[in-house]
Amino acid sequence: MKTIVEYDAKRRPCNRYPKKIISPPSPNRCCLKEMRRIGEVQVEEGGLPFFYKRCPRCGYTVREFFPKGLDGFLTLEGFGSNDVEEVLKGFGQRGLLIELAA
Repeated sequence: MKTIVEYDAKRRPCNRYPKKIISPPSPNRCCLKEMRRIGEVQVEEGGLPFFYKRCPRCGYTVREFFPKGLDGFLTLEGFGSNDVEEVLKGFGQRGLLIELAA
């Protein structure tokens, strides 16, 4: 599982998306309300769509994967038809249909 996030307690958090993100190793209280989507929807090698979420206050960053299937994808807040098109391109329509049927 490849990621651009490097967790390091000694280094200062840094957002160099899409190349590299340095993040604290664990979330803080601010992360409960502050996490924001950064960058575009991406598709992992295994076919799972995800995006990075980062707390602008402390720099904690994670990858958030979409629930399996297009229905779960559409229910996430802040995502619309353009995001669906991105995921369809990433899966390939045939691959997405296979995933949805599983």
